[in-house]
Amino acid sequence: MDADDRAHEFLLSDHPAAKAERLARLAAHHARRTADSDAITASRARIATFGDGVPANLHNLAESMGRLDDRAWLRDAAEHAEPDEVWVARARQRFTHTARTWGDDPDYRYLGPAAAHQPNLLTPDTPTRLAASGRT
Repeated sequence: MDADDRAHEFLLSDHPAAKAERLARLAAHHARRTADSDAITASRARIATFGDGVPANLHNLAESMGRLDDRAWLRDAAEHAEPDEVWVARARQRFTHTARTWGDDPDYRYLGPAAAHQPNLLTPDTPTRLAASGRT
């Protein structure tokens, strides 16, 4: 297991620093999502100011942006409502499956409580597979 995998395993542990990191990443994700939504709302408002002079394709684009933004907000709200423990349990299962399927160890098992005893390898520039899970 390489350093990235060990850092990811630590991030999924019950260590207080790992939990704090997960919650900080969730808050950062929510802040980015809010900024994205604000930009979409501003773009839709700008298109709406042109009234009937807007070509149909731009009007359709604004409508589809709104629908997609609404769906993204629903996903984000559901993610924020999910307790950290529930998310971590599912992420551990995904990590184990990925490690077995694509990693070098087909018999890999999540370390469980021992994962929290690994050195904290998380740094601001440590890439992890958590980014792919949508909770960054």
